[in-house]
Amino acid sequence: MKIKSLKISNVLSFKYHNNLTEATEIAFDSDLNILIGQNGSGKSTVLEVINFIFKRVIFKQYYFNEGIYEQRKDQSEGNLKQIFTFGENATYSEFRLNPNWNYENQNQTLQIRIELDSIDIKNLQILNGNKEILSQTLAKYSNLKLDSVDIYQKEYLIEIHLDKKKGEFTFSFDKEDGGTNYLKQYNLYKEIINLYNRENQESPINNLF
Repeated sequence: MKIKSLKISNVLSFKYHNNLTEATEIAFDSDLNILIGQNGSGKSTVLEVINFIFKRVIFKQYYFNEGIYEQRKDQSEGNLKQIFTFGENATYSEFRLNPNWNYENQNQTLQIRIELDSIDIKNLQILNGNKEILSQTLAKYSNLKLDSVDIYQKEYLIEIHLDKKKGEFTFSFDKEDGGTNYLKQYNLYKEIINLYNRENQESPINNLF
């Protein structure tokens, strides 16, 4: 996955813009990127925003309960369904994303455009080629469902709104399809493949890159 561009409104040194189209667009090169600027120009904020997006918005966290799994033969069906759980977390208090000091009562908005690259396409091919056995594996150990990843686009635009008072955030994609499902459930797919390979060492699935 590659970042195409980023816009930041009302986060630390980045000023508030009522219309996000007026915010400065930070464009990223397809290969190598170097952030250059004076102290206080926002270099660290850009990195913090990207870190937040990758850890909270896409690549969501899922938990594998090793303890229950190790004792799975003695567990009830209800307990078995708790082996894979979703790490729901809509807070961002551990990230330094305070409003700009001149606009503390205004909305805070982030917008990032991402592109699926050749590695993502290979991952999607792996998932689509093994969707039945992965879904069956997950069904044994969780109430979660794998969303379809068969139809996807090249680019996606994500808009995030921060709520300072609640310390929470909301986000939306410009389109919802297999590509967004892949991004949101990437860590779950990896965990399921790891578990499947653990249980089927004679016929493992290629893991995601």
